[in-house]
Amino acid sequence: MLTTFSVLCLDNPTNGLDSATALDFVQMLREFTSQHGCSTAVSLYQGSDSMVPLFDKVLVINGGRQIFYGKATEAKKYFEHLGFVYPERTTITDFLNSMTAEPELRHVRDGWKFRVPMNALQFEEAFQKSEYHKATNDDIAAEVGESSALPVGSRRKVYELPLYRQIFECSVRQFRILIFDTNTWLTELITIVIQSLVLGTLFRDQARATQSFFVLGSALFNSVLVPALQSMSEFNNSFAERPLVIRQKQYRFYRPIAYAMGLVVTDAVWKVVAIAYNIPLYFLTGFQRTAGKFFTWFFIVYVLHLALSMIFRAIAVSSPTMGRAVLPVGLMFNLFVLYTGLYVPGPQMQVWLFWLRYLNVRIACTPPRYPYS
Repeated sequence: MLTTFSVLCLDNPTNGLDSATALDFVQMLREFTSQHGCSTAVSLYQGSDSMVPLFDKVLVINGGRQIFYGKATEAKKYFEHLGFVYPERTTITDFLNSMTAEPELRHVRDGWKFRVPMNALQFEEAFQKSEYHKATNDDIAAEVGESSALPVGSRRKVYELPLYRQIFECSVRQFRILIFDTNTWLTELITIVIQSLVLGTLFRDQARATQSFFVLGSALFNSVLVPALQSMSEFNNSFAERPLVIRQKQYRFYRPIAYAMGLVVTDAVWKVVAIAYNIPLYFLTGFQRTAGKFFTWFFIVYVLHLALSMIFRAIAVSSPTMGRAVLPVGLMFNLFVLYTGLYVPGPQMQVWLFWLRYLNVRIACTPPRYPYS
């Protein structure tokens, strides 16, 4: 019902319900149909007389042939006109069902035994000669005429929520997933903080001298590399959630772009927390302890983490399998890390691969050298 359908088909939905509950259900269905302007087709095998006025039309089928279609309140009158008797203490639905059963189960008016229809074909012929059949054909012709008069391209709304609401709902959902998935973020917190403490201890309190230049550069490079490696976790998330995105699109819950923008909104907040795990490395190494220097470092690493997450996610979405996504990304990542400028200094780069250094700065999908610089 969340998909704002045009037609709803239910096969004996009151099966197993008591009479009061079944009536409440049909009344709710009537109200829902009127409010949403949809068409609802329901098959009922046992129903009280109170349910009949809730339906606009009733269709009676015998042996695959249409033997009546018209207003629900006039079905009983039609079959009585054919010569059948409505027994006492019988509901209208049971009476209509008897028209589709064996002839022995029907009650015929005295003197009409050989005048009433006996099989499905005779019932169909009788209906086609009735005024109800003519009224049905007139209604169909009127509906076709009204439909042809509609302007070309007019369509009903496919998604119930506007795009901004879809983005909001997807963002809220993703925040809940991150918050309540305690095992994942606790593991990430513990491992990254420990890694930051280990690296910070390794480069701790370097002297402000030329001999410490390469060590400080290595510490700075590691502070950039760790968030870049964190971004590669987007592969598993993208492939794991792909079936969910496909189902939401098929059911017209959310547009795929709304889900993608919801992830961006979530990442914009959550990546701040992820980068905060690396703060011990900054202070243990002994980088400049001023607000301007610290927040410059924090902002650049944050943008790197956010950009690489989007890049890896985009590659995963455009790849049919995990293997095809990991291979080009692994090659690209290793190649551009080598040509960041730390492992292989600029003057020592081979001439035929020197252009990778410039590509590493200018192409948005290869940003590791920019934060390091």
